[in-house]
Parts: sequence; C-alpha cells; structure tokens
Amino acid sequence: MTAKTRKQVYDLTIADLERCSIWEHAIDEEGEKGQDEATVRPRLDITEANPAEGIFVVKAELTANDGTSYCGYCYAEEQDSSLGAIQPHIIAEGGQVSFWCGIIEPKEDAIRKDYGLLGKTSEKLFPLRFKALVPTKGVRLEGTVPAYLFKTKEGEVVEVR
Repeated sequence: MTAKTRKQVYDLTIADLERCSIWEHAIDEEGEKGQDEATVRPRLDITEANPAEGIFVVKAELTANDGTSYCGYCYAEEQDSSLGAIQPHIIAEGGQVSFWCGIIEPKEDAIRKDYGLLGKTSEKLFPLRFKALVPTKGVRLEGTVPAYLFKTKEGEVVEVR
C-alpha cells in the first residue's frame, strides 16, 4: 500500500485498516477515471484525523451485546458526533455491515442477511458499542448503536431490528 492507493470505502478490508488506520475521501479527485464520492485513499502520513481538513474514515472497534469484538470503521466529521455522521461499520469476512441507513428504511431481508453475516441475532448484537482506535481532533468517536437506524422525511430517527 502506498499513498497512491485508491479504493472504494465499501471495499475496505480488515487488512486495509491494519495497514493504515486513517483513510480520507479523495473528493479532490472525483473527476479522475474510476473514482467517485466513495473513493478513499490511505493517509500514511498522519496519526490523528482532523475533520477540519477532510472527510476521514478511521479504524474502530465495535463490540456486540454478547461481547464479540469486530474490526470496522467510522467517519470523523467536524463537530458532529451523531450516529448519522459517524456511521459505524463492521467489516466481516463476507462484507461490510452498516447500521445507519440514511433516509431509506432497511428491508427485513437485508437485515436478516447482515445477522447471518455476523452470526448474530438482534439480541446478541444490540446494543452495539463502538470506539475509534485512532485520535480524532474535535469529535468524540465513541458510543452505542441501539439498532439499525433511518431518518423519516419528518426528521425522526427510527430504530429497526
């Protein structure tokens, strides 16, 4: 891996986060061939993510209700520690699991697939605790995810299990 490495954020692996624990969205390169808003680059040159300087994805530990620990990541956004901004993700062998669904209500079969991917039931997974494993400037990346979450048109955050 070098500073020239580019990946889609949804393709990050545990090995990627082991090699580099801070990744930045390459928004200044969106027009380049094969790159878009989901393209990230490793930041091998920094040890602290400063959200005032970019959109960062940082390595995190997520712990299920039953004590199972997972590797994953969360976003570091300037002065925003809401779950909608942090968006904790688990990286499992079969893919990534995201718990923030934006304005789209998660479908039951997609949730079932995630539980299967993690080998968990709702009760064993939630509440899910997360904590960034690298320093971030100005934002606290630690908390609890109570369930899959989405936001209605009216702005209400709804929990789905």
